[in-house]
Amino acid sequence: MSIYYMGSLADLPQEFTEEVNNFVQKGIPVFTETGVESHTVMLGTKQDQHVRLSVINLLQDSKLWGIYMQTNRNSQKVKNLLACNTAEIAITNGFGYVVLECSGEVIEDDQRKKEKWEEWMTEFHPEGPLSADYVLLHFKPHAIRAML
Repeated sequence: MSIYYMGSLADLPQEFTEEVNNFVQKGIPVFTETGVESHTVMLGTKQDQHVRLSVINLLQDSKLWGIYMQTNRNSQKVKNLLACNTAEIAITNGFGYVVLECSGEVIEDDQRKKEKWEEWMTEFHPEGPLSADYVLLHFKPHAIRAML
């Protein structure tokens, strides 16, 4: 199926929803013996008068309607989101893409941090899900550009 769509996520035609959601979920890393497999995922946040891009890993519960990632409490991503809660997430496989315009929030709640914890995060937060440095970022898309 070929998809070209630009507009509100709420108005995304039903026949496109499943394919776009599947594409978004391919941004979730799959760890294999030969390395990590996933589409490339970029986060754009506003920093001063320009956009700051970061390569990110999506967490397992990420879907078209709600995307999660982990980061360090002192990261530039957190500072940018606290200053301006809008962001764009771009996912590509080199041939097609989905760009989601989102509102974002920083989650510091211990219960939610435990719920979203994934074992690979130990490399960045050795203290585990209650690490003082570990926070979640939650993005709620409201507009989408897709070409698949």
